[in-house]
Amino acid sequence: MRKAFAFVALFALCSFSLAQDFPSKALRLVVPFPPGGGTDLVARNISRDLAEALGQPVVVENRPGAGGLVAWGEVAKAAPDGYTMVMIANNLRLYPLMGSKLNFDPERDLVPVAAIASVPMLLVGTRKAPPGDVRALIAQAKAAPGSINYGTPGYGSPHHLATALFVTETGIALTHVPYKGTAPVLNDLLANQLEIAFLGLSSAIPHIKSGKLRAYGVAALKRSAIAPDMPTIAENGGPKFDASYWYAIAVPRGTASAIVDRLSAEVLRLLSRPAMQETFLKQGFEPMPAGAADAGKMLSDEVTKWKRPIVDAKVKIE
Repeated sequence: MRKAFAFVALFALCSFSLAQDFPSKALRLVVPFPPGGGTDLVARNISRDLAEALGQPVVVENRPGAGGLVAWGEVAKAAPDGYTMVMIANNLRLYPLMGSKLNFDPERDLVPVAAIASVPMLLVGTRKAPPGDVRALIAQAKAAPGSINYGTPGYGSPHHLATALFVTETGIALTHVPYKGTAPVLNDLLANQLEIAFLGLSSAIPHIKSGKLRAYGVAALKRSAIAPDMPTIAENGGPKFDASYWYAIAVPRGTASAIVDRLSAEVLRLLSRPAMQETFLKQGFEPMPAGAADAGKMLSDEVTKWKRPIVDAKVKIE
């Protein structure tokens, strides 16, 4: 008993010492997508101030490929010393549900440090879409199943999942038109080649204001701080649901809890700054600070939330 107590005490002392000495060199923050995208923006916003807080450089490294799986798989196998972090999103643990064969376990091998920010999704329509509110859209879709098409940046994308959840909540049938990326979806929306789509709120607003697209509503439980005058889908006659896309930082499994706690505390401290919050809002992100334990629960909740829509809509990564 005494030996066990001594071991626990020694382990706690070593963990405390490790956290006190951390970091002693530059850190990497791996971004699983190319420069210039939403994930990259969030990472660079955080990395600048995090480097100052930790007293060491935080180098952003872009490792795109396979919708994030390349970077996540590499970081999952990196040394669990706190010096390699990776940007993750709320769909991290959904890939097995969509038939992806992974070389790592997304639930076991990556430990969340902190949630950072979210992107509200907006359901938009073109001139080809049913006029009126969401109630009218649902009515037409039920009257003529499959007659309304929707575009997404690809199978399993947040936009695809948002539509799957909308379909599950309403019991309608729509026709999926997948693209390779968000830009071609937006181009065909503006050319009236599609009828509806879910887009990131901030990217859709300019086209709503210009009159080229119509807003059916934000897929969130409440109005967004980014556009507080924009009603939710529920306010416009549809179901009440949240299809927001959110970002977090994770580290490899086995990273000392003291280091995870240190990184988490620093990120949350940065997100509490009004200047940081304002930067995110201007870029179209809603600050969403959550510590390691809360972020982990949020990831688990995402699996529960999306399982039925993914199964019902037969969402598969192709």
